[in-house]
Amino acid sequence: MTGLRTFAMACGLWLALPVQMATGGPVSGDMAVRLVREAMAAAGVPAPVMPPPLRALPDCTHPPVVRPRGGSWTAAELSCDAPRPWVRVLRTGSPGAMALPRGTEGADDGPDQTAAPTLVAARPLTKGRRIGPDDVTVGRLAGIAPALRLDDPGLAVGRKLRVALGAGQPLTERHLVPALDVEPGQTVTALLATAGVEITATAQALTGGTIGDRIALRNPSGGRDTEGVIVASGIVRVRPNIPGGRAVTQ
Repeated sequence: MTGLRTFAMACGLWLALPVQMATGGPVSGDMAVRLVREAMAAAGVPAPVMPPPLRALPDCTHPPVVRPRGGSWTAAELSCDAPRPWVRVLRTGSPGAMALPRGTEGADDGPDQTAAPTLVAARPLTKGRRIGPDDVTVGRLAGIAPALRLDDPGLAVGRKLRVALGAGQPLTERHLVPALDVEPGQTVTALLATAGVEITATAQALTGGTIGDRIALRNPSGGRDTEGVIVASGIVRVRPNIPGGRAVTQ
């Protein structure tokens, strides 16, 4: 009798398990949100209230793996490898908290090779926008090539975006229009050396470029347009033997 009672209790417990874990069924929206919130809490990131997705996630024979999307908890990535591999992304609404490797939160014992300081968008930014001081913040993110990584807002402020960025997304060099030493329409200092004397004047740049480029200049006082070579940021050297005409820029 005792054996039958034990068997019945075991059957009852088995039937009480979540259907998706026993049958490999779909992951419900409520369970997906719960898994994401648990993963964020384990990472030390406050988990905001999240609405469940309208549709259930695909079948999974085990709890899906949850990780931050691109190193940022503004979105969570859920993945499963059985019965068929799949990946889904859920927006969390978190204000761009960056994921740190476990055990390194608050550490200050040397450079972190996995999560380096990186500029991220502080708010959604549109393509063509000129970056302002409040548009970016410094987070920590792994996987950004050192040549593309920007860790100082001064490297981005004032430059234009090639693409749109969402809040919390990393901002890299390839997302920005190349920095110019002279912008079209900018007022520049024009240097003219003649007869051993160097004359300094102001002029308006008709075209832009970087150091070494030849650009067209307009004389604000009404003289004829000319050309000069950019020698420093905002400084153009004009030579008497450079004829006026269309500038050649790179």
